[in-house]
Amino acid sequence: MESLHIRLKRIRLQMGLSQKDFAEQVGVCRETISRWESGKHKPQQICEDKLNEILDNYDKIIGLSDKF
Repeated sequence: MESLHIRLKRIRLQMGLSQKDFAEQVGVCRETISRWESGKHKPQQICEDKLNEILDNYDKIIGLSDKF
């Protein structure tokens, strides 16, 4: 299974979003997305819920389904 930080970056890029745009969707700052994608930090529970919603919706569009 792909690690969270790799999955976040891969999906963000596949969605064609900058870190800033993705951060706005999640409700955090761009620097937070950068820290998550580098593996330096992990999302807090409230952010995990929003990320799961965004990533699950994306996975449904492309036919995948696995939460982090």
